[in-house]
Amino acid sequence: MKGAKHILPILDWTEQQVWEYIQTNNLPYMKYYDAPWKFKRHGCVGCPLCSKAQMRKEFIAFPKYAYAFIRAIEKHMKRKPNNYTAKNFADGYEAFYFYTNEQTMQQFKDMKNGLFASDFRAIIKKYLKQS
Repeated sequence: MKGAKHILPILDWTEQQVWEYIQTNNLPYMKYYDAPWKFKRHGCVGCPLCSKAQMRKEFIAFPKYAYAFIRAIEKHMKRKPNNYTAKNFADGYEAFYFYTNEQTMQQFKDMKNGLFASDFRAIIKKYLKQS
């Protein structure tokens, strides 16, 4: 906004300074920053800007979001059967597994088509029961 002044007092604070301020002033904060979760950030669940490890933590903490994500992928695959996702993944579980793990497409295909082919639906369901 023209003429507005932006005052950002904690912009240059370290993470330690933020936590000291919260504790000194007895401020409430989200429980997921504590054990056993130990989140380092809080934003959208499954955000593509966070690390894959953080993404997996978030989906374990909020499995309903994981299943909603999988349903959205499958809906997209049905609507656009000739797109990259529909051509490379059998279902939303496969696409979700790839999205949440640090693998190249070739590594994923090797895992999918190898001697001990993976059941991605079972892997995801077992993983999400950790919550």
